[in-house]
Amino acid sequence: MPNKKETGNRCELGGRELRSGSLRTVRLADSTVEITRAAHDGPRVRRLVLTMPCDVRVELLPTKGLSVGEFRVGGRHVFWDPPFDRIIDPDELDLSGMMLINGEKLPGFRWVENFTGGVELLGLRNWGMPTVDPRSGELLPIHGTASNIPVSGVVCEVTGASATVRARFTMRDGRSRRGEGPRCWYERGNPLWEIARTITVRCDPEVSMTILDTITNRSDKPCSPDWGYHVQFRAEDGARLVIPSEVTTVRRGGKVPADFDVWRRGERAGPRRERGYLHKGCPLNKCAALGSVVSGEVLYRDGARTTFLIPAAPYVQSWFSSGGSGADEFALPEDPNADFMKKPWNGFGPEIGASALDHDGDVDPSVIVPILRPTETLTLGMKFTPQFP
Repeated sequence: MPNKKETGNRCELGGRELRSGSLRTVRLADSTVEITRAAHDGPRVRRLVLTMPCDVRVELLPTKGLSVGEFRVGGRHVFWDPPFDRIIDPDELDLSGMMLINGEKLPGFRWVENFTGGVELLGLRNWGMPTVDPRSGELLPIHGTASNIPVSGVVCEVTGASATVRARFTMRDGRSRRGEGPRCWYERGNPLWEIARTITVRCDPEVSMTILDTITNRSDKPCSPDWGYHVQFRAEDGARLVIPSEVTTVRRGGKVPADFDVWRRGERAGPRRERGYLHKGCPLNKCAALGSVVSGEVLYRDGARTTFLIPAAPYVQSWFSSGGSGADEFALPEDPNADFMKKPWNGFGPEIGASALDHDGDVDPSVIVPILRPTETLTLGMKFTPQFP
């Protein structure tokens, strides 16, 4: 008997199915949506794979706030090959837990072990480095919790040369309420923010992916979402990341090298190399569908390119990382001798946010993050348009 929530071009998948449902494929017009999982994923982790007839394949991650995993056009990848193949069940994550970093035991860095997305929404209480809430004394882990909260369900729809996937999830304060009983960390406490994510993939007149995040204040007082995004593009030696700006500086100080915008391959084994450059005075563009955005592009030696639009943000960084496979930069305290990173951490892209990543105030003051009253919303948009020779 057919599922009433599936028609010729539309289907709805519930939260339970996206955690423990059977692996299957749904046909939508001339496209497919596959519920799948990787061999090492947690048992209650599912992935959604959208395949379109224009030779486009998109992988979405429902247990990670519908983060974008893979975006493949004609067999070529737009985003990186992440250092971890396994997605951890969010119920098993302790984002405030300890991590060994270069042998030092530090709290609030466990987000790193589930860093598998090509595009991840960060925050919304703290998007940057770990910090302590001055009012409650609570540790706020690196990059927040948004990219590790499962969505409540998805709606997939195909219309002509476009496919749209919609999902929602709620971020709570994590504080247990009287009579609530034991619940997972992302289900505890009062609602703070509701995130509605819409991802649209188009094949005509060009291949593109658009992401819209609408953030609604579900608390009982005015507050500002401390949002951020991490975008990781496919790394190839000599590729350039271009983000126009009036001023470019080195994160945490130093001289900007002439080839600062070029990704270089590091050693496969050995220490990871990470570089960051801050951009201020980025030209802003008004886009009817996306709001205020900054444009940039990734240029490859063979003529391939990906142009992108990202939300205007007080903090805009060009982020570069290479190598690190088998190195001891990161380790889990409970298993310090295990090989934590089995693949090199090769990626680069914009890392942006509503505040300074290092909590040092190093932002562009001309970009203002609004304070939202209860039920008010903020919409953030981005677009990726790959072009391959």
